[in-house]
Amino acid sequence: MQADLCMTTGLPIQNTTKTQNFAVPFYRVYSKSYCTSAVVQGFNMVVVTKSISVPSSTHYLGLMFRRSIYSTIGAVLKYVTILIGMAGFLASRKTVQWHDRSPDKVESVTEKLMDMVVPKYFSHQSFAMTFDLFCYNSDLLVLLFVVSNLLDMNQAIQYIREVNAYNALSPQWDMTVKLFALSTRLLWLNVGLVKLAKMTVHFVSSATYSGHSRVMSWLNFSSVTTLYLSAILLYFVPDYIEYNNICRWDIANSLESINGSVIDSFKSFYFRGAPAIGIGLALNVAGVLAVDHLVLIKFWRNLAKNSLRAPSHFQHHVHHVAVLECKARRLSTLQWYFMSQTMCFGLPEKELSKQKQSGNPTLDIVTTKGDESSIHLREQGKGDIFHVINQSDSGHVHLLDDQLVDVKSLAFNIKILRNTALYIC
Repeated sequence: MQADLCMTTGLPIQNTTKTQNFAVPFYRVYSKSYCTSAVVQGFNMVVVTKSISVPSSTHYLGLMFRRSIYSTIGAVLKYVTILIGMAGFLASRKTVQWHDRSPDKVESVTEKLMDMVVPKYFSHQSFAMTFDLFCYNSDLLVLLFVVSNLLDMNQAIQYIREVNAYNALSPQWDMTVKLFALSTRLLWLNVGLVKLAKMTVHFVSSATYSGHSRVMSWLNFSSVTTLYLSAILLYFVPDYIEYNNICRWDIANSLESINGSVIDSFKSFYFRGAPAIGIGLALNVAGVLAVDHLVLIKFWRNLAKNSLRAPSHFQHHVHHVAVLECKARRLSTLQWYFMSQTMCFGLPEKELSKQKQSGNPTLDIVTTKGDESSIHLREQGKGDIFHVINQSDSGHVHLLDDQLVDVKSLAFNIKILRNTALYIC
């Protein structure tokens, strides 16, 4: 329910019967909650014979929102998230020390939180990941951003709708950019939906080994660029909100008394558009994921042949192996990132479990015949030791050598000092 209220600035009206002309700036207020029971302080009447708008006059749009505890908490969470993200990313620019799992030591919550932003590191530079990869893959940052966006989503949707309707009459590029920036806030919801789907599949699925869930392999983006492609449809969110509320009737107070009328908030303008926006976001993410996996099917097949994909998600198991080269400093930082910033599912490799239980626990390398890149890496790494990434039940990331023996931090620190190239299969 809203009231169309027009208020002018002060007029120096003379006490005469002659017609007086004024250029009057006025404010047109659309109040969503208008109280008609205010005490009248005084009034007078004038007769307006004619009123026209001044050509080339400027119109300004202003919005007032009620400050609530939810919007305040959302703003605080955004600042906290930005600080955590910047501190964690700066920590990732150094080579973080390799973490050994000690069964006798139990880390407290404080130690885990401190390890997220202030880990033990070497002075060597590490360029393990970019800032966007760090933020979009971090479970904590995504969770905090999603919660903060949901807390002030009401004000954001109202602002988008009102400004979009005003900007449609006289488009301005800066307002168009602002509307798109507000719409791209939903990009964090896209990432949150994917992570929520992965956790749901993990808890619902009966898979006990890495690679036994076919659905999990589809719940990953190949790169940040693909994630940004899902933001293209977010540009049409303002028009989408207006389209979902195009069927409405405006009742003027001059035709029907609206005093005492009550409107259910769940039938209001913005609640009507919320389900459509949610369904649109889910379909948008599902469509982009499907296109990503179908277009880059060769990339996903090669990735499924390497054990380094296991800390963040598990895919369908294949018997051939793709070998990749990774520097020790980068791998050490990636291990810290997987264990501190993401949720590891702790699903072991089935073939590794069988080989450990057998009498000859060795790593058997079989490259794909048609994969020239894998064969090239195999020849390049001839004479070197191949390693495998594996997870324990607690989600700790281990590096195993060709005898499937855990590489300890002392031996790995020597590799870090030399920045040795490791061949992971």
